[in-house]
Amino acid sequence: MMRRATSRRTDAAKKSSAKKAQTNSAKKAQTKSAKKQSAPIKPEPERNPVKILLVDDDRRIRESISRALTLANYHVLTAKCGQDAIALFEKERPQIILLDIRLPDIDGFEVLKEIHARDEFAEVLFITGHGDMNLVISAMRAGASDFIPKPLQLEHIIEAINSAEKRLRKKMQNAQGLSLRVATPKKVEVRAFGNLWMRLGEKVILQRDWLSPKTRDVFKLLLINHRKLARTEEFYEVLWADTRRESAEIGLYTAISYIRRMFEPELATAKDSRYVLNHSGGYELRLGNTENDYDYDVERFLSLCAQSRHAGSLEPLRTAVELYTDDFLKDDVTLTPVIEERERLRDMYLNALITLGRNDLAVGRLDEALYYGQKITKADLLYEAGYEIQIQAYLKQGYVTKAKRILENCREIYLEELGVPEPQRLTALLLQSM
Repeated sequence: MMRRATSRRTDAAKKSSAKKAQTNSAKKAQTKSAKKQSAPIKPEPERNPVKILLVDDDRRIRESISRALTLANYHVLTAKCGQDAIALFEKERPQIILLDIRLPDIDGFEVLKEIHARDEFAEVLFITGHGDMNLVISAMRAGASDFIPKPLQLEHIIEAINSAEKRLRKKMQNAQGLSLRVATPKKVEVRAFGNLWMRLGEKVILQRDWLSPKTRDVFKLLLINHRKLARTEEFYEVLWADTRRESAEIGLYTAISYIRRMFEPELATAKDSRYVLNHSGGYELRLGNTENDYDYDVERFLSLCAQSRHAGSLEPLRTAVELYTDDFLKDDVTLTPVIEERERLRDMYLNALITLGRNDLAVGRLDEALYYGQKITKADLLYEAGYEIQIQAYLKQGYVTKAKRILENCREIYLEELGVPEPQRLTALLLQSM
C-alpha cells in the first residue's frame, strides 16, 4: 500500500511539473509575440514620382493635363514655348517630355535637338494635331520616342507615359551594364553611331579642331577601314575625283600628316606613327594596339553581334543594339563609302531587333518584345516587322485596343509615305484575335 501511494505521489508530481513547463512555454511564446508585434514596422520606401515636362502654348491644355497627371502621382512641370522648355529642362532634368510640335517661338524639332544634346536618354513624346502625320514621321526620324494625337485623352497620355517609363528603365539597365564593361577610361574613344565624336586622352575633338572638312572626310574613310588597308586610290576617287593627281596627292599627304599629329602631337617629322600606318598602296588606322587601349562603338557593336552568332546566345545581341544610338555618321550625306557602311550597319541593327523581339514574343517576355518592336519602328517607320511585333505583344497581353492603335498608326504612316494601305498581314493578325 505504501508503494502504491508513493507511486501515485510521484506521478502527480510529474504531471504538475509538465503542466508548469507548458505554462512557462506559453508565457514565453506570448512575450515573444508581443515584442514582435510592438516592434516598429519599417515603411517601404516610396518611389519618387516621375518628372514630366509638358510643353504647349495652349494654357487650358497645360492646366488640365498638368492637374490630371499630378493626381496620377506625376511631378509635372509646364512651359508655354520652346525657349522656356529648354531652360526648364536644363534646370530640372525631367525624364519624360510631352512636346507640342507647333510652338510660338521655335518649333518642337529644335527643342528636341536641344534636349537630346543635354540628355540622350530623355524620352520625348510629340503632341500632334490632326493632319500632322508628315510632321510625326519627321519627328520620329529626328529622335522622338512616340507621339500623342490631339484631342488629348488622359488614357492615351498615361499609356504613352507608361511605355516611356519602361523604355527609360531598359535604357538605364543597359547603360549600367555597358559602364561596367568600360569601367576604366581608354586613351582613345570614338563614337560613330550618330555624329562623329572623338576623345584623345583628355581632349575632346571638336569640329573646329579639324584642319578642314576634307581632313575629317579622310579620317572617316580610315575609320570605315579600321585595322584594314584604306587604299590610296579610294581616297583619290572619293575625295579628289575632279582634281589633278598632283593636287590630290598633296591634299591626302597634308590630311594624313595632320591626323597623325592629332593623335601624337610630339611626333617628329618622318617618324612612324603608331596610329596611322603606312602601307604599300594605302594607309591603316589603328586606334590602339589592343582593345584595352581604345573604345570604338561600331567595332564593339560588330564584335557583340559576332559573339551572339558564334555562342548561339542572345545576350550579346541585347548589349549590341543598345550601342546603336543613331545611324552611322548620320550628318554625312555625300560620301558614298559612308552611306554604304551606314546601310550595312542599319540592316544588321534591324535584323538584331527582329531576332530579339520575335524570341521574346515566343518565350512570353512581352514587355521586352514591345521594347524591341518600338525600337524597330523608331529606326524605320515603314518596317513592317516592328508593327507586327508590337501588335502581337499587345494581343498576347489582351490589349486589343492598344493593338488596334498600332495598326491605325501604321495605316496613317503608310498612306502618308507610300500612298498605300498598311500590309494586309497586320490587319489579319487583329482579325484572327477577334
